[in-house]
Amino acid sequence: MIRYLEVMLDGYTIINLIYTVLTIWAAVSYISLMIDTFNMSSAYPFWPDLDSDDLEAADIARQEEVQKFMGDFVEVLGRFNTYKYVVAVSTLFLALKFFEFFASSKSMKPLVNVLVTSKGDLLNFLIIFFCFLLGYLSMSFLSFGWFVEDFSTMEKSFVVVFEISLPTFYSYEFLNETTKLAPSMSAVFFLSLTIMFLFFFTNIFLAIMMYSYQENIGKYKKYSSGGGGKKSEEISLIKSFFYCVI
Repeated sequence: MIRYLEVMLDGYTIINLIYTVLTIWAAVSYISLMIDTFNMSSAYPFWPDLDSDDLEAADIARQEEVQKFMGDFVEVLGRFNTYKYVVAVSTLFLALKFFEFFASSKSMKPLVNVLVTSKGDLLNFLIIFFCFLLGYLSMSFLSFGWFVEDFSTMEKSFVVVFEISLPTFYSYEFLNETTKLAPSMSAVFFLSLTIMFLFFFTNIFLAIMMYSYQENIGKYKKYSSGGGGKKSEEISLIKSFFYCVI
């Protein structure tokens, strides 16, 4: 499976394909949104006349028109949100396309190759990481969810456990509650979580990246020692940059 993914992910074909599909989708969504907005504005040019003799009938007709308008407005608003999401995702793939520009640089290429050559190990690492993350998620929700607000739902438990798993600062205010009502389980949960993620998984991730970096730096030094045209590299960088911008 990993080798198959490595073959499929070689180069930037998939990124370019996804970005092209998202760009076309965003353009079609924008045109459709403009047409729907124009149709909605032209469909309700006037409200029923409230100065007519039958004010009750006019008011009922007005309410019906307002309900139709709000229904169409909600539909157009939903399409607008979809358009925003498509554009947001496409900007992410646009940033990934800049890796083509980086890969054309002799000095940046080793750093890009670090991610490319280690993607198989990183994928295996992420699978193991999220398996343990789901285990601690279930453990925290079942143990503390009934009396601690931070673990009251699966979503909140996931956010807290994920933030604790990262080597960053986190406010451990929930420990004041867990140590009072479940001190044994609190100690088991917090200590095992800290050891497993902050020490074990962090060092494994660093080892994967360092091994890949040393491997690519060695290849880069061999390539650099053979010489190369600096002018041709600059021309290649300019071409790659304008290609990514376009």
